Amino acid sequence: MPSTCYPRFVDHEYVDPSDMEMRGVLAGIGIIKDRSFSPDAPTRDLLDKAARTASRIGHAISYQPSAMVPNGLYYSNRRWINPFSTNATFTADTYNIIDARTAFFTYAHSASPSMAINAENVGTKYPAAYVDANGNFLRGSQAYVLHLPPPHSSCKLLVDHGLRSHQRLRSRQRPSLSVAQYDG
Repeated sequence: MPSTCYPRFVDHEYVDPSDMEMRGVLAGIGIIKDRSFSPDAPTRDLLDKAARTASRIGHAISYQPSAMVPNGLYYSNRRWINPFSTNATFTADTYNIIDARTAFFTYAHSASPSMAINAENVGTKYPAAYVDANGNFLRGSQAYVLHLPPPHSSCKLLVDHGLRSHQRLRSRQRPSLSVAQYDG
């Protein structure tokens, strides 16, 4: 909940000049380093609703590649999204790529330059899919066969995560190399 997590984070983190913009946004709602933050019940309720809405917006953005980035899909004829279609700082020459950054951090918690290397057989790749070949959202009640063409055909690990909790899903059948079909 914003009333407990963010103030602790702000109090314990180094004040980096690149964070000043976000710290200004937080200050606008009363979260300031080394100051008490105790919102009243209506403010707490409003912040909770805002956080839930922001999470939904992040999810909606993450289900499709950013139109601002040319490498949003790994393949032109598939629906595999490239969450690192830009660089690990989500920046262009003259602006930040907000949608791509929002999408990535909706389902991930950190980034490093090595994660964004776009070279075959180098680094780790993170293709993500939310829809099937027909554009329908993936559903837990359906069975799917995954087709990962090269360079991802040598995939070593497949993980299923809950979209809201970021935790591995609890199910009797987990995706594994034995249930995935590779085209490579």
